[in-house]
Amino acid sequence: IYTLSLHDALPIFDYNIFYYLIRCKNYDEIKKSSESNTIQLTPELYNKYKDIDIKAKKLTIIIIMFDDETENFAGFAQLKYPLSQKNPIQGEGKGEGKDDQNKIDVNYYKIEWLWRTKLHYSKVSHLMNRADDDHFIQDGANGCQIDSDLGNYCCRLIEDRKSVV
Repeated sequence: IYTLSLHDALPIFDYNIFYYLIRCKNYDEIKKSSESNTIQLTPELYNKYKDIDIKAKKLTIIIIMFDDETENFAGFAQLKYPLSQKNPIQGEGKGEGKDDQNKIDVNYYKIEWLWRTKLHYSKVSHLMNRADDDHFIQDGANGCQIDSDLGNYCCRLIEDRKSVV
């Protein structure tokens, strides 16, 4: 009997899958992201996808989270849409008509957590990212692209840990 994992269930035949590393300062930042199902992307990464209808273009963008404070990979999530397009929290895009404290930062993206757990970087510290000039994966810059094979492998290692989603 073969059981599909969450990562296996991604539409790999009809979609292009891209993986990116997002470095979070600490666990509180990851917890906040988990509770709100949002993530703040780097300006470069946000601008790359903000005007693209990911679903219509048949793209799957996977964000692998890294906690800089504990040096743990914290899980992975799928990008859905930039909050400037549609904001389910406020019911309006970009916070028009709201006071300044309710406006959202335009670098935020709605995400769907697929798996959340802790995987210490030592489990993957030997892996080099071809998409980032062969740097070790845990040394990648915030927002760097991860080679597809490596991204897939990291997601599988993360899935081998018990999820807390």
